[in-house]
Amino acid sequence: MPTLIVAGEKDPFTPPAVAWEMHREIRGSEILVVPNGTHVAQVEHPDLVALRIEKFLSDHGILSSGPPRPAAARRAPANGRARAASGRARRARRAPAPRRPSRPASSAS
Repeated sequence: MPTLIVAGEKDPFTPPAVAWEMHREIRGSEILVVPNGTHVAQVEHPDLVALRIEKFLSDHGILSSGPPRPAAARRAPANGRARAASGRARRARRAPAPRRPSRPASSAS
């Protein structure tokens, strides 16, 4: 099973040593340690991570859509009307904030 391990160089939750251990244990795996990346390296360095994932998928015959594209070409349109990954994500974004119970009006005598 093709496996790509992505880790952040400065990840305090899952240190790179853990990622390297997984790499050693999973036969034939590949690893990307993102320089200066933390636990959310894919958010901090989307172009690097996306290009590496696309290369990995292409190398293993899983993706055959041509050369990798920069993340800017895959990002949401400028008008902010990007499609959500699921209907649940869309609904969660639109959910109104919970209301606080109203306090009874105090009467000054």
